[in-house]
Amino acid sequence: MTGRQVVVWANDSAPEKIPDGRLHYLWNHCIEGEHQRSLLAHVERHGDRLRDRYLRWIEELADTDCRGRSLVDKLELRNGLSYWWMTRAAERSPWRSDSNATVLRLMALEEMLQEESPPTVLLVGANRPVTRAVRGLCLRVGVQFARASPPRRSLSVQLKRLKPHPHTLQAIVLFGQLVCRRWRFRRLAEPTWPHGDHSVFFCSVFMNLDREEAEVGRHQSTYWEGIPGILDEWGWSHNWVHLYLGAQSAPDVDESINLVGRFNDDPSRSDTHTFLEAYLSIGVLVRVLRQWVRLLVQSIQVRPFTGRGARQGDSPWLRSVMAKDFVLSLRGFEALTNLWFVELFDRIAVEMPTQASGYYLCENIAWERALVHAWQRHGHGRLVGVAHATVRFWDLKYQQDWKAWERRLERGVPEPDHLAVNGPMAYRSLRGDEAPSGFILRCEAARYGRLVHRPDLRWSPPTGRRRLLVFCELSSTGTSFALSLLAAAIAKADRQIDVTVKPHPGYLPNSTELTAVGGQLVDGQVEDLLTDCDLVLVCNGTSSALNVRVFGWPMVVALSPTQLNLSDLRGDPDVEFVSTPEELAAFLSLDHQPPSPRPAEQYFDLDPSLTGWRRCLAET
Repeated sequence: MTGRQVVVWANDSAPEKIPDGRLHYLWNHCIEGEHQRSLLAHVERHGDRLRDRYLRWIEELADTDCRGRSLVDKLELRNGLSYWWMTRAAERSPWRSDSNATVLRLMALEEMLQEESPPTVLLVGANRPVTRAVRGLCLRVGVQFARASPPRRSLSVQLKRLKPHPHTLQAIVLFGQLVCRRWRFRRLAEPTWPHGDHSVFFCSVFMNLDREEAEVGRHQSTYWEGIPGILDEWGWSHNWVHLYLGAQSAPDVDESINLVGRFNDDPSRSDTHTFLEAYLSIGVLVRVLRQWVRLLVQSIQVRPFTGRGARQGDSPWLRSVMAKDFVLSLRGFEALTNLWFVELFDRIAVEMPTQASGYYLCENIAWERALVHAWQRHGHGRLVGVAHATVRFWDLKYQQDWKAWERRLERGVPEPDHLAVNGPMAYRSLRGDEAPSGFILRCEAARYGRLVHRPDLRWSPPTGRRRLLVFCELSSTGTSFALSLLAAAIAKADRQIDVTVKPHPGYLPNSTELTAVGGQLVDGQVEDLLTDCDLVLVCNGTSSALNVRVFGWPMVVALSPTQLNLSDLRGDPDVEFVSTPEELAAFLSLDHQPPSPRPAEQYFDLDPSLTGWRRCLAET
């Protein structure tokens, strides 16, 4: 043992002073020094090893013993799908839960304690699950555990943290509102689905539409740019089931119904469209509620993350961190929406004539498990998940432990026959060379096809006021951090800053945040927006950073000290990440070099003839 006590600051605070003789492990800061270590910095330094360990650990949770049955079997629904694959833990999304980052921090803590061998660990400010996990870790490594509390929060802060209603009551109210809004989709006429070897199925979200094309009755989405045109060229039919997400940039319910009606009005066209919610019925709602009640009972009876069901070797001390997510997955509003997807996809798969092949936007989230299971259960053909966007290092919902792939399939997880990726960057991120032969397909980046003939943008060095363009992300946390960082940096910069803000289609910053930076909202393609700005600030979790990188505009990425690096440009030595107002103010004040564009082909497959897609579509 080193003889030095370790203090773990598991809250938003960092110690003001470093007492001699003690090591301080920081939970939410990347500051390191002689007496300070950062858990997040350790995670980033050893990302490959810790990511692999995390993926193995999550896979092992599926086999947790629950009164003589595995967790996967215990949560089996009436149609044979295990609900486990729709829970937050199995989904592994960093945008849905911070449990992933918490587990990774705790794995880092274990490694650091094994290296330091301290006599005592003093934990400051942790919540109950983290406290339980660290106590269990100390017991395992033979270190004495102690706990201290940080300064008490004010009463107003404590009240803000209270939940207004129990999860079950919130779920019922929100689900009732959802049904009332979506019931109108039943006005859509029942589609006549073409079928046969020359009929292709698509499942997509109803966003990013070409509005001019839509107004004249033609469906064109930037997610699938050019792909439907191949089928039209061949004389094949294509059947579309759309998911309505209610995003800020998407049409509202009534407009969406009218647009789909226009798409279907022209009998000479080969595409047929409907919404998933058009298949709603009283019977569907009854089955959803019945299965939800069963999940509620199981959430009380089955406690895999706080009980004694751990197997040897699966780090049982870690599992308490996942308990809250598990309860929310079984009791909360998301449980009802997950079951909604299960029932609706099952009904569509039954009523639709057998489809030879199908494609869907793949992000490995809960609704996709319902689609894949229903598709395969009812005997449809080849199914391809399309990873339409970039694949980031810490986007764990995409990442796989390929060594455990066969075991994963044996457990019954619904997986497509193939995963289509959009270029070398995504292929490398997924470690495609390690995947089962033929599972990962390389196709063109249809969504980024405009980069093939990207314009030669002109950039003029600013002489006075700086024009800053901010690209936001889907997460409210990441967007709020970037805008608050900017508000503080503007006061420290030695130049006047004019701010424009490009929101993510799924999240709109609030007026208070915009006012604080003097920001004006803008919309449009990246290349169109860049011509009206000098500098760019990009949120940590948006793929817009890669677009800006291709055009070479002066750019920084806002990285919160409480977050993993979710940027596509993680590891790029030429990209600057800022976490403090001083760092951002320095970027805003500097004179920057002219843009240095990067070849888009190093990130994406951009064959304008879509040769890869033609080959993929032909293999029905």
